[in-house]
This record gives sequence, structure tokens and C-alpha cells, in this order.
Amino acid sequence: MRHALSAGIAPPPTEQALRDYQHGAVSWEQYAAEYARLLEGRQVEAVLSPADFNEAVLLCSEASPGRCHRRLAAEY
Repeated sequence: MRHALSAGIAPPPTEQALRDYQHGAVSWEQYAAEYARLLEGRQVEAVLSPADFNEAVLLCSEASPGRCHRRLAAEY
């Protein structure tokens, strides 16, 4: 299995999008929608296949998976 970063799994959000969310300028829903557009624009599905996620682990520092960009990537 490839390393998650080299495979492009759960690419990070843009610094601006993350900053806006962290400072309350946008809601979680707006942040999640922006991140989905980012994944679509990066054409993640053209680079990855479902097999890339077999036995994959996406680690997160968030207290809850409900507010994690990796969860959004996994659901994408």
C-alpha cells in the first residue's frame, strides 16, 4: 500500500479555508462544501481507487470525527 501523502489521500484543505473555519468566518457546512469542491477540483477519484483504501488508516487530531477533513475525504 502506498503512503497516504504520496497517494493523495485526504489532501489538506487550503490554508485560507481552514483559517476561515477556525476563526468562525464560515460554518462547518460551508467549510465541508468548500473541501468537497477542492477534492473535486483535484480530481482525487482519477488518482485513487477504492482498493487504495483497503486497510487504510486516516489519523486525525480532532476531538471528534464529525469535524475532520479526513472523514470528509473518506466520504467523498
